Parts: sequence; C-alpha cells; structure tokens
Amino acid sequence: MKDGLFGLYALQRFDLKIYETDEKIKALTAGEEAKKKYAAIKAKHAAIKAHLESVEKELRSNEEDVKALSTKAENAQKRVYDGSITTPKELASAEKEIIYLKDCIEKGENKIVELMEAQSRAETNFKAAEELLVKATKWAKAVIKKENDEREALKAEREKILAERAEYEAKVTDKALLAKYKSVWKRCVGGIAKIEGGRCEGCKTAVASFTAKEALESDHIVLCENCGRILLPVEENK
Repeated sequence: MKDGLFGLYALQRFDLKIYETDEKIKALTAGEEAKKKYAAIKAKHAAIKAHLESVEKELRSNEEDVKALSTKAENAQKRVYDGSITTPKELASAEKEIIYLKDCIEKGENKIVELMEAQSRAETNFKAAEELLVKATKWAKAVIKKENDEREALKAEREKILAERAEYEAKVTDKALLAKYKSVWKRCVGGIAKIEGGRCEGCKTAVASFTAKEALESDHIVLCENCGRILLPVEENK
C-alpha cells in the first residue's frame, strides 16, 4: 500500500504541474484588457471623427445658405436701381426685404465664424485621436502577440507534462487506489498529502495521532478528516 501511495505522490507532481500551468494560462488576461482599451480608444476616435464631420457638414450648409441669401440680396438691390420697381409700395417692400436679408446674412456669417472655430478645435482633437489610435493599434498588437506566444509556450509545456504523466500513470498497478486518488482530486487540488510535523500537507490542519498511526500501520487508505485527501505517512512521523 505504502509503495502505491508514494507512487501516487510522484504522479501528483505531474498533476500539480499541469494545474499550475492551467492557472498560468487562466492568468493571461493582458490581451483581453488590451482589446478593451483599444476598443475604447477606437470608439472615442470614431466619436471625434463623427463630430468633426458633423461640424464640417453644418459649416458647408451655412456657407451655402449665406451664399444663397447674398445672391437674393444682390438681386433685390438691383431691382431697386434698374427701374423694374415702379411704385412706392414695391420700393418699400424691396428695401424691407434687403434689410431682412442683410440681417440674415450677418447672423449666418457670425455662425460661420463660430463653426470655423469649432472645426479648428475638432480637427486638432481628431489629429490627436488619430495619433493615439495608431499608437494604441501597435501597442495592442504587441501585447496580444506576446500573450499568445506565452499561451502557446504554456500549452506546449502542458502537452509535454501530460505525455510524461501518461507514461508514469501506465506504470501504476493499483488501479483502485488510482481511481480513489482521481476521485479526491476532483474535490480539491492535490489528491494525496504527506503528514508533515503532525499536519496534513494539503490543508495544514493537525492530524490526530491515532489517525497518523492508522495511516502508518494499516493497509487501507486513510483520509484527512478535514480536507479528505489521502494521507501519506513518512518515517519521520513514527
């Protein structure tokens, strides 16, 4: 029995290495974080671009409106002096229209100035966003590549350990003991634990003296009363 337990303990070293490797793989989160940060930067870049395009569109629209109003005002001004207006009432109406159009033109030109200033600010922000996006793209790609390389290396290491483990497990003759070990492993990391200094190596809980004695002297499996791991007695605990 004890030889079988020591054999399982040796097998567990492979399982612990596999577990540690899996935990390292799970801990590789830098790539996902980089993707999230990049997505946020890209979204902000898109919003800044959309704002710039909106300002440019509004500016073009206002420039076209002012141009159309100016043409209309010029035509009204011509009618005043080309003799096409023949009555005082028509003249008064034309002069009133010219005043109204000039007022609209002035307001439109003021709006254009505001929009040109807004466009300048938006272009500055967009340029900065463009530069940031370029840097973020390079950074995210580098982080993701590094993490992928690390993950592949860990997977390769895991496959190597698995192959070594399979080779070792094939030599285990006590299949019932092996099955018990696997069953315990499903409940907690490490299916077997030494009794060291009167304590279970797995959960660090004190092992009762009669339990330690039973584990040392009996030919059946003795489990830790706290964590349920198979107890492995060692000579120093006699």
